[in-house]
Amino acid sequence: MLDATIKVAAKLDDPAVAAILLRPFALIRLTPRPMPRLADLLDSYGLDWCRTLLRNWESEKAHKSPEERLSWMGSVLPALCQSLCVRDSSDGESLAQWILTEQWAWLLDHSKQLRKRVSEKQRSKELSRPSKSILSLMESSRIARQPDLHARVIEFLTGGARDLPVHVPLGLLQAAHEHRQSRTLRSLGLKAVHMHCTQDLTTRLNAPVRPNDDWSIAASVRCSCKLCVTLTRYLRAQDKVRFEWPLAKAERAHIHGIVDSHDLPVTHITRRTGRPFTLILEKTAAVFERDAVERRLWQRALQWLTKTAADF
Repeated sequence: MLDATIKVAAKLDDPAVAAILLRPFALIRLTPRPMPRLADLLDSYGLDWCRTLLRNWESEKAHKSPEERLSWMGSVLPALCQSLCVRDSSDGESLAQWILTEQWAWLLDHSKQLRKRVSEKQRSKELSRPSKSILSLMESSRIARQPDLHARVIEFLTGGARDLPVHVPLGLLQAAHEHRQSRTLRSLGLKAVHMHCTQDLTTRLNAPVRPNDDWSIAASVRCSCKLCVTLTRYLRAQDKVRFEWPLAKAERAHIHGIVDSHDLPVTHITRRTGRPFTLILEKTAAVFERDAVERRLWQRALQWLTKTAADF
């Protein structure tokens, strides 16, 4: 439907009617077949009209799942930019650059919302999902001759987002190495990301191994209420394993939720005597086990980075 409708709309010589015909569609419905016809719309109605059309299509994103949009970006963006930039017209390149800027803005917002909403346990997995989309965006920025956007993506991956886990840029490097040919891989300009991950993991592995008597948990509790300030103080204490805390029901429920959502290695039970009841928090051996597992993962990742350094 979209291919046929664009074909008709481009020949109408009536921008208002063409806009009405194309209004029901969404950007993520733009597949390779109708892509070349965007150039016909540019010829017929100009750059500003096309931007307005695509902005209206973007407004449909509220009705689409993030996974669907990420999949579309990962599979379609380079071909879309290629179809707009093959001609001599600067309008095609300008439209491609505008589309990429909009997609990057959405990706940044999506990443920010994930870091706010998603539990600590799920955050790593969810933040790794856009790897292919970011790769396509970087590849597309080269096609559309948009070095400033490429630089912003690199900055984001190498420290622009302070709370971005290192496995996110690391996962992107691994995806690029697996899914891109050697020549394309080098053209993506990921050397800085590779160096960032190498330095980060080297620093982590050079840090002293956790002593047997260090029970501290360096979790970043997102809530800043008085209860969570007290909880954070307990978590970060090296010598405090057990904490008995008289709390009202609602306060206990809040702490239960924080411990579970952050996947903390802490048991939390209620002793139902006295008033108020007492919440008993106790750190588990997972404090040490997780550190050991994490260090092994870092070591394997650093070995992979060393092995693949020349490929980037």
